[in-house]
Amino acid sequence: MAEPVKIAVIGGGVSGSSFIYGMRDQVAAGRVAISLFEHGRTPGGRASTRKTRERADLIYLMINHGSPEFYASTASFQSICKGLANEGAIALISTGKKPTDYFGTITSNGSFVPDAARGAPSYYGGKDGMATFSEALQRGGDLVSPPLALAHYNTVVSNLTPLGADSGGGWRLSSRSGESLGDFDWVVVSSATASHPRWEKLFGAPAPLALAAKARGDPALDVAVATIGSMAFKVGDPPPPPPPPPPP
Repeated sequence: MAEPVKIAVIGGGVSGSSFIYGMRDQVAAGRVAISLFEHGRTPGGRASTRKTRERADLIYLMINHGSPEFYASTASFQSICKGLANEGAIALISTGKKPTDYFGTITSNGSFVPDAARGAPSYYGGKDGMATFSEALQRGGDLVSPPLALAHYNTVVSNLTPLGADSGGGWRLSSRSGESLGDFDWVVVSSATASHPRWEKLFGAPAPLALAAKARGDPALDVAVATIGSMAFKVGDPPPPPPPPPPP
């Protein structure tokens, strides 16, 4: 039997977890082996849940770090969410009024615009904090099955080194201390921060995907990195350079 394709996923938020969920059949068949690298201590990213580690009597105290709920607008996503809700991983938000009475957008002038224009989609929240959403995706749709990926939390991937043909190609991942985190056939970067100028402000070194693009010499990857770099994360971020023209 052929060796499984080794895939590294950088970022354990909803997008990285969704990729892992989408590969569940490939993992079950032994065709791929996934390793997840997340710099936080739990899954979720911008939809994670923080719990106290200082007070044993406050074990039920939790704060959603980022999004407290989400809505499903497409039929395929609604089907996934219904399955996760049936497994107890997330919960359909039910109120005495229509969801559009509570959810919407606050405009720059402070007015509230309800979500009625979106057709009152179904809203969901985490069953035990929002982190359960990503955790269930990483387990294939519930909270009791074994994880589909080998997870490395509290781990920052600081460098992606392209490997030559004599090494089988692929990428070598390294930590902030320079320690090798392994060699992989494919790398899925689900975190925009890994290629954004903000990375250097946070960690004191150039963004790893930007370094990888320079080492690879791939014009298409250069365009992708520059496009992500043009995203504004918050007021005060340095203005990024304009993206290069697309490759011919």
